[in-house]
Amino acid sequence: MRSPTLFSLAVAVAGLLSALAPPARAVEEFAPTLNLRKTYLKTQTQSSAVTGSWSDAFTNTTVNCPDEPGSCVIRVEVSSLFGQVPSGSVALLRARVDGFSAAPGWVEVDSTSTDGFSNSRTFTWARTGLANGNHTVDVEFGMAGSGAPALAGPRTLTIEVYKTSLVVGPALP
Repeated sequence: MRSPTLFSLAVAVAGLLSALAPPARAVEEFAPTLNLRKTYLKTQTQSSAVTGSWSDAFTNTTVNCPDEPGSCVIRVEVSSLFGQVPSGSVALLRARVDGFSAAPGWVEVDSTSTDGFSNSRTFTWARTGLANGNHTVDVEFGMAGSGAPALAGPRTLTIEVYKTSLVVGPALP
């Protein structure tokens, strides 16, 4: 029979060792403490054809990163209805900041809405390490597969501008 104290100690040591082991995970980018500075919101109520060429989902948006210490992070989120995606095709979305792709780049957002506006999709992108000043955000639709267009329905664009904090934690007394 094991001693409860010895068994508890063994479990505690095993837990500590597993906590110290590096976790297996995909490559990711870490954003330090972020402070929201501004939110931009756009809606589009008109349907748009989604074709094999990239086309604007919204008009370009100029956002400002305030002149404060730290770099800027721009977070872009789009929610949209999709419909009439031809069988074997997929609707695409991408967000760019100053003409460069925001991570993770273009994404496949819908291949199953073959009849009407049956699915709503939401995706988020981010660009980090941006300088102070104005930046242009553009969001575009595209299509991979057959030449027939799909439809993008009503949609919403949310852009958030954050500043990274140079302070690691609260000030000590």
